[in-house]
Amino acid sequence: VLSMKEGGGYLNVKFEYNGSSAGKSHFISVVSADPDLSVGEDVVKLELRHNQNGDPEKYPVAGWACFDLEPYNIAGKETTFEISARDFDGSTVTKTIKYKYEE
Repeated sequence: VLSMKEGGGYLNVKFEYNGSSAGKSHFISVVSADPDLSVGEDVVKLELRHNQNGDPEKYPVAGWACFDLEPYNIAGKETTFEISARDFDGSTVTKTIKYKYEE
C-alpha cells in the first residue's frame, strides 16, 4: 500500500502489487476486521485485501481503488477508520483515517 486517504466521500487507496501481462484480473477489496461491527461505532476496523487470481509475480503494477463511505454518512459525526494491509514483506501496516460527513 502506497497511500490511503479520504476524499470526496471515498476511501482512496493507492496500491502496488507484482503481476504479469497474462490478462488475469486482480481483486482489491476492503472487508470488516470486526464481525460485530455496526454503523455508528467510534472506530471501524477494516482490512485491505488483494487476490492476485493466480497471476504470476513478474513486475510491479500500481493502481488506485476507491471505496464509497456512504454507509458511514452520519451528519456531524466523525468516524475513525483503522485500515490494515499486508506489505510486500508480509508485515502488517495499519493506517488511521478520520472521516466526518458534512451535509
